[in-house]
Amino acid sequence: MERELGEIIQEYKANALFEMKVGGGIALTGIAAFFFCLVFGIDILAGLLLLYDVVGPILGIVIVIVSLVKWNNRLVVHEHGMVQHFAWRAESFKWSEVAGIEARERRHYASGVAYAMDFKATILMKNGRRHPITAVGLNRRMIDLIRAMIEKSDTKLREG
Repeated sequence: MERELGEIIQEYKANALFEMKVGGGIALTGIAAFFFCLVFGIDILAGLLLLYDVVGPILGIVIVIVSLVKWNNRLVVHEHGMVQHFAWRAESFKWSEVAGIEARERRHYASGVAYAMDFKATILMKNGRRHPITAVGLNRRMIDLIRAMIEKSDTKLREG
């Protein structure tokens, strides 16, 4: 399917390596706390450690699994269309079938200060269907590239 979409113009892939490291660290420290409780017995501090050595590995493993699922999510813009890859499937769109893109800026705040910004976008098809783009950390450059490719395709259809 991707071959018929032509040459790759741009590929965007989220980096989930940080989340994987955090999840792995939480899981490993939880397991270490469990062995600490086993070796040194249970005392006042061990009650807290006991809670952590049960919750820590579970939480860490869940974070690692979510990161692995995100790892394969990517958006590939081709000459004649785009492909959105998910963990277990891919969805492709030809520019000739796309009517436009709707994008909304999202700012993420902590203590009243914006620390990050990304976009929530939806591909609008000519048949009326809407397909959300789920790439993590979608940025303005990617949105502008998609808009330019749609306009280029529309121009070619009108001329041809």
